[in-house]
Amino acid sequence: MANLDVTNYLQDKIFPKIKSNCELMWQQKWLGQHMWNNSNCESVNHILKMVVDWKLQRVRSLVEHVHDIVRLQYSDLKRALYGQVDFQLTPLFKNHYVPYVKWEQCTEEHRDQLFAKFMADSGVHLTPTNNVTSSDGCSLFRVLTA
Repeated sequence: MANLDVTNYLQDKIFPKIKSNCELMWQQKWLGQHMWNNSNCESVNHILKMVVDWKLQRVRSLVEHVHDIVRLQYSDLKRALYGQVDFQLTPLFKNHYVPYVKWEQCTEEHRDQLFAKFMADSGVHLTPTNNVTSSDGCSLFRVLTA
């Protein structure tokens, strides 16, 4: 019965999310079609092999390990909001940055709200502006209109 539960969970929850993420990545030009590559896959694969000491595991154990890795990645992503990890926010998401001193003063509920707002941001901002961002994403120029 437990294997059936895992199968249903994978089919109902995990696979649709993976499909949705892939479709988003392929459709949104700002993400690019190659953001997830073999290097990323190899890295996660290596982490999983290290966690299980290169031995075969039951599906339930594998799912628990994957869950732990995903939780760790979410934790890293949250820390990126206040600049305390190797990840950096891209220019499209810089508006979500919170200085560490301010983050430390926030309640856990407020931190969760800031993170939820960040996670809900698709990065697509449809408000027209006269600003042009340079190709390196660092410089911002205002276009003069006549």
